Amino acid sequence: MNITELTEKLLEDHNLLVKNLVRKQVFEGRNFMRVAVIEPENNDLLVGALNQLTQPKAN
Repeated sequence: MNITELTEKLLEDHNLLVKNLVRKQVFEGRNFMRVAVIEPENNDLLVGALNQLTQPKAN
């Protein structure tokens, strides 16, 4: 999963808005995203969502 797909899934499936920085010229097409969390419970939601989306799928 690339950063664009990941940021889209975070928004669609978890209602978490994360800034996709792939198109920023300074990063030259590398996969970066910007994350900002204010409340501890939102941090827990973000970490849980990232873990869920980035774990290899079992066959």
